[in-house]
Amino acid sequence: MTSKTDIKARLRRSFRQTRLMAGANKSGPKALKSDHSLRTAGPSARAQKLQAAVGGEIVVDSSGEYLLIKTAHDASYRHGKVSLKSAVNARYSLSHVITGADQGSLDARRLLFYDTETTGLSGAGALAFLAGVGSFTARGFETRQYLMPDFADEAAMLEALLAEFGEQTVIVTYNGKAFDLPLTTDRMILNRVARSVPHAHHLDLLHTVRSLFKRRIGSCSLGNVENEIFEYRREHDIPGHLVPAVYFAWAHEDKTDDLAGVLDHNRQDIVSLALLLSELSGIHNSAGQALVEPLDVYSYMRRMESSGQRVTACALGHARRKELDQIGSAEIDFRRSMIFKRAGEFSAAISLWETLESAPGQISQLARLELAKWHEHKSKDLPRALALSDKALSYCPGPERAAWRRRQARLKKRLRQRLLIKSL
Repeated sequence: MTSKTDIKARLRRSFRQTRLMAGANKSGPKALKSDHSLRTAGPSARAQKLQAAVGGEIVVDSSGEYLLIKTAHDASYRHGKVSLKSAVNARYSLSHVITGADQGSLDARRLLFYDTETTGLSGAGALAFLAGVGSFTARGFETRQYLMPDFADEAAMLEALLAEFGEQTVIVTYNGKAFDLPLTTDRMILNRVARSVPHAHHLDLLHTVRSLFKRRIGSCSLGNVENEIFEYRREHDIPGHLVPAVYFAWAHEDKTDDLAGVLDHNRQDIVSLALLLSELSGIHNSAGQALVEPLDVYSYMRRMESSGQRVTACALGHARRKELDQIGSAEIDFRRSMIFKRAGEFSAAISLWETLESAPGQISQLARLELAKWHEHKSKDLPRALALSDKALSYCPGPERAAWRRRQARLKKRLRQRLLIKSL
């Protein structure tokens, strides 16, 4: 007959095994620590197999184990037409990403470039199995990648990763505000590692890239930015959507195929972040003059104007006028005119409005409206304003005719009053 003591012992063993299995599937914090409380003597066989496939150093502590893979890049390292030398020597500022306003220089040693590879894009089970950081060094640039051999090692990896961040750190990511950093924070909370990731600022380059280059290059994925901005194309790169499958093949079947490729993909992403920030800094340090493509010049004008830097926007518009005129877009020309108008540079705005009078469609009506306003309220040329109103009435669609008729009636009234005053 089984004693109560034996039954309790069996139940405790069964409960412990259940918790360990749940930890492997759900990464629960208690299960992670229970798993490694049974082994602290040295690296596991799985970690050693993983090391044989991807290199690096196995680090073991009371929370688990992880691989740390360090890679040094000297200043001559290149992605297409850009090199790390320019990134190492660049002058950085928070304004290069956040706004156009001058916010002073930024110590490059505070920059930490961050990117993760995850088991999925959403859901409670999504976690980062690989977290990579990069920073400038005296010789160039170094990437440090933290890779967990198993799901139960998440806490150990996160604890090591946390040490990379500090209260003065400026995190640089690509879509990291929406994905990488929130995911990392959530996993640190779930694993009882930390409540937040310490940092002073977070520069998400995706938003700046979209505002500057989307009109020309379309897709602003990091890969397309490399192609179009750096003129760099990766060879034998693993697409991001296949990365989770590679790790699951390792986690469930011990397959190390393509794991080295995943680390290379992550490493190149991190280096691209450093080069991209350097490119953006060069653009802002030159007040947009470093830009070559007319559409990019126009996008920079829009960005400066929207951030309150109208003088900078107009100066660039004047300096690159011939190139901007060659874009051949009536809509862009009208928006350029409004940038000049809001900056008080009416001569440049009027020149564009007069050109756009003959443009097809609604743009011509908008140009005539602005000219009519100018002549009515600024130049006081009421006959010219009335002539523009008469011309607009013959072209504008029905819904807009009422407003033009009111303007026409007001101008006729003011002209009659002017004539009456002169006759007295």
